[in-house]
Amino acid sequence: MLGPQGSPAAEVATEDDQALVTFPAAALAPRPGESSVKVRLTPLDPLALGTVPAGRRFDGNAYRIEATYAASAAPVVLTAPVTVVLRYPAHATLLLRAQDAGWQVLHTTRFDGSQQVLAPANDLGVFVAASPSARRGTPTAARRSLAGGFLLAAILTALAARWR
Repeated sequence: MLGPQGSPAAEVATEDDQALVTFPAAALAPRPGESSVKVRLTPLDPLALGTVPAGRRFDGNAYRIEATYAASAAPVVLTAPVTVVLRYPAHATLLLRAQDAGWQVLHTTRFDGSQQVLAPANDLGVFVAASPSARRGTPTAARRSLAGGFLLAAILTALAARWR
């Protein structure tokens, strides 16, 4: 609902809570003849959106977040930053926003326990969680875990032989 000062504070999320956007009070500008706004969060395949930034990999779905005035379908004018929150499946550390010439890294806060990244955004658009890509010669978590398992097995074997 829009009033003379704009919108009340609101939060819109996908049904599965994988993505959400929080609008602070008055973040959506009022517009003559408009009394409400439609907000859509659409999941997208991030690999279909363009090149992954160097040194990064996408971590989960991308989401197109758009808001339009209900009567005219015109894009909503933001008067304040919104907060975008995305869940990630593995190791995200960043939230990216698509731009004409690639991806903008947003000032990201990460919540490991709930596997979420969030960031303020001055514009709506397409967002995706991202993580650093594994570099050659750098052990990945899986390789470190496997090496640790082999080391533990060797220690247990040595202890069992000594015990006998």
